[in-house]
Amino acid sequence: MVSVLAPEAQVVGRLTAGLQVAVVNGPEQVVVSGSPGELDAFVAACEGDGVQVRRIAVDYASHSPQVEELRDELLDVLAPIEPRAGQVPLFSTVTGDVIDTGVMDAEYWFTNLRQTVRFDAALKGLLGAGHRVFVESSPHPVLVGAVSQAAEGEGVSGVTAVGTLRRNEGGSARLLQSLAEVFVAGLAVDWSPWVAGGRLVELPTYAFQRRRHWLPAGRSVVDAAGLGLRPAGHPLLGAAV
Repeated sequence: MVSVLAPEAQVVGRLTAGLQVAVVNGPEQVVVSGSPGELDAFVAACEGDGVQVRRIAVDYASHSPQVEELRDELLDVLAPIEPRAGQVPLFSTVTGDVIDTGVMDAEYWFTNLRQTVRFDAALKGLLGAGHRVFVESSPHPVLVGAVSQAAEGEGVSGVTAVGTLRRNEGGSARLLQSLAEVFVAGLAVDWSPWVAGGRLVELPTYAFQRRRHWLPAGRSVVDAAGLGLRPAGHPLLGAAV
């Protein structure tokens, strides 16, 4: 699998028979998967044309025709899943729309693994529904940039996108900073789990000293002649000069 920083239409134009667009995260964030040999040629062609590409450290080609070989096995393994309707609306990256989670059975999850992940479509739906704060729960933010890019492309302002943890920053301090970011953006945050037994208090106010930090204005003692000014010799302006 390879990550490509280019619009989907341009990526599709570069694909050969054994490759497929695996994921579309944003206007210029696409993932391609498929045959290793064809991926090598794809990467070389992109680099030759100055298109930024990066290999993803996986040894399988999700969201490609290769998944078809596992269809029967996956459906068997996932058969015990008994989905039910949830209480929180879910925008599916399979359909791009809100779905009833009661349909998320074995067939749904196979489809999820086989076809292109349309995070971009789900994100567009979320923005259209009025959502403006996005939190990526992961060990390192990957989609935050896609959210910001999509919002800009849709002409939507006031969008905040944050992660939770970061690479080499997996402690509570990093998580608290992320919570602070969404709090500053206007989202209500329950701080009580962090300060057990604590209570809200008013911040103290401080009296202003009201002291100037610049010189007071006064009469100039500069000689005008010292600035290069001379009588103009004009009958009307002479006195003024």
